Amino acid sequence: MKTTFTGPVRVGKGKVKGELRLGDADNTHYVGFASPATVTSNLVWNLPATDGSANQILKTDGSGNLGWATDSTGSVGGTNGQVQFNNSGAFGGIAEGTSGQVLTSNGSGTSATFQDAPGAGGSVHEWSAAKTADFTATIGKGFPVNTTSGAVIVTLPASAALGNEVAIIDYAGTAATNNITVNRNGHKIQGAASNLVVSTDRAAFTLVYIDATQGWLLREV
Repeated sequence: MKTTFTGPVRVGKGKVKGELRLGDADNTHYVGFASPATVTSNLVWNLPATDGSANQILKTDGSGNLGWATDSTGSVGGTNGQVQFNNSGAFGGIAEGTSGQVLTSNGSGTSATFQDAPGAGGSVHEWSAAKTADFTATIGKGFPVNTTSGAVIVTLPASAALGNEVAIIDYAGTAATNNITVNRNGHKIQGAASNLVVSTDRAAFTLVYIDATQGWLLREV
């Protein structure tokens, strides 16, 4: 049987809330919609005129109009191993670090990053094998630099935070002949926008990062 209505249909009578039930093929079970127990004002939702795309959700505009929308917060992006965070209502991802690194805050409004864990008191806690060619230093590590065969450039980390340290030692006592150049990599060294050239045999020192104004400072020489 087919019934056609030409106006609004009201379901519910007296103090019984309205409920619309749609039976299955043999009417043994149904699915339905029911109104809330209490409604303070009349409300009609206007359905969208077309079908949405796969995985879209039905979303209200706050004025009774429903429409299809992509759920920007419903699925997790990124790659395995990332740390997910709230990026203005969407998912952001922090790339996984290397073994032993810790998640470090870089201040308000800046994403955290994985960095080498500082040792007790913030000192360098790990030493590398001697370096004989140009390389990029890692925060929290010490580097013996061997310039026996030629000068070596040590590039400081591109990202640095307060208290980060890097230590450098003239491994063979040849820095006066073949210099060790510390490339500032965008940060200041001793408050100056210039690289540090080490030309003293057996030089040994630790650089600690303070801030953008002073950059890397010599903690001990």
